[in-house]
Amino acid sequence: MKQKIKLLLLLFLSSCIGLNSEKGGFDMAYQDGNKICVIRFETNEKVCFEQATDPCLSPDGKKLSYTKQSGTSSHYSRSIILADLETGTQTPLKVNNNNYYGAVWSPDGNYIAFNLFDNNEWHIGIINSDNTGLLNLRSPAGNGLFAPAWSSDGQQIITHDLTSIYTFNLAGEHEETFNIKRLIGDKYFISSASRFQFSDDQNRLIFNAAIDETIPGIDEPTEAIFSYSFVSKKCKRLTPRGMSCFDLWLDADDTLYFSAIKDSRFLPSIYKTDLSGSEPIFLMEGSRPSTRVN
Repeated sequence: MKQKIKLLLLLFLSSCIGLNSEKGGFDMAYQDGNKICVIRFETNEKVCFEQATDPCLSPDGKKLSYTKQSGTSSHYSRSIILADLETGTQTPLKVNNNNYYGAVWSPDGNYIAFNLFDNNEWHIGIINSDNTGLLNLRSPAGNGLFAPAWSSDGQQIITHDLTSIYTFNLAGEHEETFNIKRLIGDKYFISSASRFQFSDDQNRLIFNAAIDETIPGIDEPTEAIFSYSFVSKKCKRLTPRGMSCFDLWLDADDTLYFSAIKDSRFLPSIYKTDLSGSEPIFLMEGSRPSTRVN
């Protein structure tokens, strides 16, 4: 009976998605409350997955990674699922662990990086997109590593341990270290949710951080997104005051997508802007945007 239900579910997903290679995949994935969705802008076609978090769309828009949570507070687990949006098949990442989440595809679609809890410390896992070749990246300083991102050429993983930013190559070898306070100053509050990413020309570092501002009705520190120039050695704010902005996503054309809340209702919306800090454009209600690359 369970096998029949599973088969019917896969057939339902395939028919609902109505995908084929001619349409070329979806354009964006995002979080919508307790579900995640993928959308095709031209036709406004949308498909959602219930009880899922941390969506990330593959570069070709044909696959989706997401986090599946299960268990209770005493036996809690998180794992990453890869969903093929053309066939409806769903496959867990082959990671021998019960707490890994937040997958991010490399720009060429060949690798996936994610957060991994192992030996009482957070690390970054990297795995081939065919579900082989798992690597475990550890902080050179012996601390936890958080919020992986990719260089635009897909050859480096960028991560941090709250104090320093590190880059690793695809073999898992540590390459560069940037002390965060020495680089950008001490007025930014870095958390495990802060993400650092290089612009396409490698001349700017884009990041989100909490700052000493408040929004009426919200007790938490406000977050904003900034650009640090390696040329001028200065930071520029990319998101406006009056919005708490997070979930940064930088596409291949240096278009910046992000989530933001404006008041105590805590209802996030997705916006896009550019690295000049232009007025953000509202796209839709939701959070955690990710876009296709090609």
